Parts: sequence; C-alpha cells; structure tokens
Amino acid sequence: MLQNPETQQCAPIVDRRAEAQRAAARRPERLPPNLEALRGTAGGAPRAARSHVSVPDHVPGGLGAGVSYKSGALPVTESSTLYTHMIVYPEGLGFDVPADLFTTATNRTEKTVEVVGWYREASVHHIGVFDWSCSATDPCAGGQTVPSWIWTRPFSDNPCQLTQMADGAGVDHETLHYANATVSTASGWENRVLFWNYCTSQWDLEYVHAFTGPQQDCSVTGCGWWGPIVENFSPLEDQPFPQLGFIDTSLVHDGVTSLLPPSETDFNGPPSTWDLCFIDPNTSWSTSQIPCGASTAPWTATLTVTSNWNTGYCADVAVHNGGTTAISTWSVSLAMNQSTLTSSHSANFQAASAGQYQITPLSWNANLAPGATTSFGFCANKTGTNYTPTATTP
Repeated sequence: MLQNPETQQCAPIVDRRAEAQRAAARRPERLPPNLEALRGTAGGAPRAARSHVSVPDHVPGGLGAGVSYKSGALPVTESSTLYTHMIVYPEGLGFDVPADLFTTATNRTEKTVEVVGWYREASVHHIGVFDWSCSATDPCAGGQTVPSWIWTRPFSDNPCQLTQMADGAGVDHETLHYANATVSTASGWENRVLFWNYCTSQWDLEYVHAFTGPQQDCSVTGCGWWGPIVENFSPLEDQPFPQLGFIDTSLVHDGVTSLLPPSETDFNGPPSTWDLCFIDPNTSWSTSQIPCGASTAPWTATLTVTSNWNTGYCADVAVHNGGTTAISTWSVSLAMNQSTLTSSHSANFQAASAGQYQITPLSWNANLAPGATTSFGFCANKTGTNYTPTATTP
C-alpha cells in the first residue's frame, strides 16, 4: 500500500485500469510524437541543459528547467517510486503553444514510465503516460513493441484527482498528485502509474505493464537522469507561459526516501528570460515567463458598484473570457473588506474565511466562448469606510 499524502498513513489502492482504458477508447486519439524520436538522443533522454551564460536563449528540444539526478546517487536495484504534485492547467496555458511543451520526470530507472503533462496549441492540456519498457518481447497495450505513448487525456477528465495546493511562496496552484513506480517482481519488473483521488482518499491505479530482462543501475550508468523537469520544443522566451513546476517531490528507491537534496540532485536553472518563482532544493520549484504570482486564468473579473447609499451598496462583477479557447468553468475570489454580504445572484457564493468568498458559476453561465462575458451580483452592508470589495482571478 502507498501512503495517504494528507495523513501519511497507508491508503487503499483501487484498480481503475479497465475504466481508464474504456475512457481512452471513447476519446479521439490524440498523442504527441514519440518521445524517443522527438528528443533525437541516445536512449531517448531529453537534451541536457546547457550553460545559460553562454547560451542565453534556450534551444528547443531539451531541458528548460528542472532536476537532474547526480551520478553515483539514488541507486535502484529493486524498486523506485517517484511521488510528486505536478502544477497543471486544466483550461490550458492561456495562449497557443506553438510546439510540444512537457512537464515530466523519471523514477531513476532505465525502463521507466513517464507521467507527462502535455500542452500544445490552445486545445491540448493533457496528462499522458509514456512507457520505455515496451518491446517485442514484452509489448505494451495495443501491441506496442517500442517505447510508446500509452494514452493521454485532458486534465479535466478526472476532477477528483485535482486539488489546490500552495507552493513555497504561498501561491496556490491546481495540482495533480501521482506516483510513478517501477518494481521488481518474481518474473521480472512492473511499471505502475497511480493518481491520488481526493474525493475517495485512495490511489487510482490506472496503468501497469509487466516486462522481463535486467535493468541498469542508472546511478552507475547515467540512464534515467532526469527528475521533474520542464521540457520545451519551441523557443518560449516570448511566450507568456504561467508557473510550471512540481511541489513536494520525493523518490523512494530500494526502500530509502529521498527529498532530492543538492547532495543527490542538481537543479538546472531556467533561461534568463524565465523567472524562477520559488525553489526548495530540490523537492519543490516552479518557473514562469510571466511575473511570478500574476493571474494565470484566461478570464478577468471587473467589479462595478451599481448603487450606493449611506449604509450599503450593490455591485456587479463581469467575468470575461479573454483567452483563445472556450472555458467550461471559472472562479473569482471576492474580498468584502469593510462590508458584509446580504444577498447575491447569478453565481454560487462559498465562504472561504471571514469576509472572503469563492465565487463559482451556475450551470447556465459556466461556459464562456472566447470573447464572451457573463456577470453576477450582490448587495452588502457597510461596516467601515474601506467598504469597496475587490474581485480577483486565480
């Protein structure tokens, strides 16, 4: 059994493989190019980071930023599981990504499975599984006999696997918590992919592949060297991508837990045109091309006081989709300041803390096409001179 990430106690595992396969069969197949071919390197590894002093603009097709495992560190001879919270964007990055952009990691094994966040154009914001153990001897699902993509699906397909989580700078992000495991068995090895389900407090097992043959110890040979990384295949210097990264990563190798300290891993800093938003060496980090902490939502919220009297006021908030793709939901944070809510309409108002509300849409105004606007409103009593509320987006 694996740990419950919230209580650190053992948590049940539920086999969701058949369900995941049925869901994949219902979706139109959308897969990135094969990673081995796309990367074009020996063994299919990302192109290693280069000095950003001598090469200020990152060359596509390699490590944009992230963690690499040190030679001689983190040996694996029996089992390895990478646990991490990947920062994700279920509604996309807010712009047309011109080429494949990945957030990914290995678990330090040669024939690892990668759990990949994938962004492309405005319509692709998916999670995917790529397995390096597929072979003619041990074909993967669908008869794949070379390292291959197994499936991809939109992040939003499984909302129970998503949650808000604060990073080291106190900024909240949507995250997906997964376990990427390679373990020895009586007959060989197994790759396994599990996602934490916040609705049921259990692990959803969505992928298993059994394979035979020996594996190299990558701490000796240098295979499987990349931990959590951002990998880009187009110049991102002028692309306004929001914070990408990982929170609270750990690697359990042969029963030993590592939080990826600098003694065992290196952190490859981002190019000069990206910001390093936070880092807790090297278990948590994020990088961004827009100012760290800036809103990443494709929608905006504009508050207008529509009526005002001695003891109270009423206001409307216009929610506008300024992105290039339709959105299926939105949220707004409302701070009442020196006023108290008395009535509301056209949205759900959920009290988050004293004087703070999280606003979400009703069924009829959740979907917004590009350029579309909806609105909600409320009235309040004044309790002080600083009564004007503020509305912000994620």
